[in-house]
Amino acid sequence: MWNQLLEDDISLRSIYGNSIPSLEGVFLHEIKISNGEELTCYVRFDLASLPHAAPAKWKERGVDAVQLTMQLISAGIIHFSSAGDDVVGDIEIKPAEGFKTVSYKAKGKEIFQMRAKWILINSISGYTKQGFMT
Repeated sequence: MWNQLLEDDISLRSIYGNSIPSLEGVFLHEIKISNGEELTCYVRFDLASLPHAAPAKWKERGVDAVQLTMQLISAGIIHFSSAGDDVVGDIEIKPAEGFKTVSYKAKGKEIFQMRAKWILINSISGYTKQGFMT
């Protein structure tokens, strides 16, 4: 499972338990690249499925979307093209020669492929889509 390639999946497991969602059919919100001593990339997206047992405060607020931001540390960009309106697609994370590759494909087209030494979950949150523009 993809979460085994993260440096720490405690926050993900605290929300989803042992039913970790796939990275298929995610809604891609943002890709951010931060330059510094080492390149860091952030990929922010909505997961396609909600947890079976959502936290109580999420139920109270009527949460209907889970947003995750992954931080790719010591990253490199292998391929990148504009997603245009292809905002729903599949993310794949695989091990590759001391690194991990993260790729995003939509409608059969590869939008990006990056590599990273480490992948962290920077944030995970629930929100209500109704009334929000994405």
